[in-house]
Amino acid sequence: MLTGKYCYSKLCQGWSLAGLADIKNFEQMLRIIGFTNIRVENISYKVAPSVVHVPFAISGFMIKKKLKNEPIKPQSVNNLKGSFYALLSGLHLSVFGYYMITCEKA
Repeated sequence: MLTGKYCYSKLCQGWSLAGLADIKNFEQMLRIIGFTNIRVENISYKVAPSVVHVPFAISGFMIKKKLKNEPIKPQSVNNLKGSFYALLSGLHLSVFGYYMITCEKA
């Protein structure tokens, strides 16, 4: 099985990201810069049903390109890979999650 670290690395590589925020550090930074009433909700299970469409969206995109005899740009390939690895990263909930953050700025 693919590890969470590997999937995360490939997600960042595909989307040209240095990395994603660590939720604890992010919450702390919000406090430091003056946000209050910070509420962090893990919504991973609420997002999961919409993430299931990813393989179908990727396949549909590739099939349309092939049927139109259009090349798939390298940037699109990287984006598709990033999307796929985001799906796989979501399976490793001990190290990855989708969060909704609400807060107030004085």
